[in-house]
Amino acid sequence: MNDNASTLTARLAQVLQCFGDGPGDVLLDFRTLDGIGHSVDNTPASRLTYGALELLADRRSMRIGLFTTAGGRAVVAPMVVALWRPKQTMTDDGPHIEPEELTPVRMGLARMPPPSVLVDAAHEIWAGWRLASALSLPAATEAQATLAGRLGAVTMPAGTLAEWHLPVCGPVRNWSYVNGRDVDLVEADAQRRYTLSELLTAAKGQQ
Repeated sequence: MNDNASTLTARLAQVLQCFGDGPGDVLLDFRTLDGIGHSVDNTPASRLTYGALELLADRRSMRIGLFTTAGGRAVVAPMVVALWRPKQTMTDDGPHIEPEELTPVRMGLARMPPPSVLVDAAHEIWAGWRLASALSLPAATEAQATLAGRLGAVTMPAGTLAEWHLPVCGPVRNWSYVNGRDVDLVEADAQRRYTLSELLTAAKGQQ
């Protein structure tokens, strides 16, 4: 985690920049870990001041939708992502992920150009590559399925892509509350943009 992204507001600003300034708005979810506090679902980022974000994120995990939206409908996907869910086991010291469970993540990232966003939330690790041209829902659905298949990442069921919410910051959800830690924003660089063709070619392993 770099020093420039040490606060919630700085971290979120970096990620939002990677989603770009295209049509619509990105949606944020705030989920409590204990199931008791109030969760805030599908909130347009433009409606929240950073002060409000600080309050909402207190003891909540913050997640972001893949699509920008307008009028309650998904508009475009500014990036394609690969999401891995390494298997974790419970130990006396809390949740643990064996090194071999991270092999698909390392292999997938090694085949791709540097991601615009890379987030480590323990049992949820995702990389996002900002696109030179955003994708419609049908095109993004096809691209995501192809990318996931080539990188050994999670393939979401058909028709659910617009419902994805990816971890951005806050505590990692481990459902045990033992040795919890925060989500780690490993990389965020809005200047990294790619065409879909070069991303799919890299994922396929071609030069």
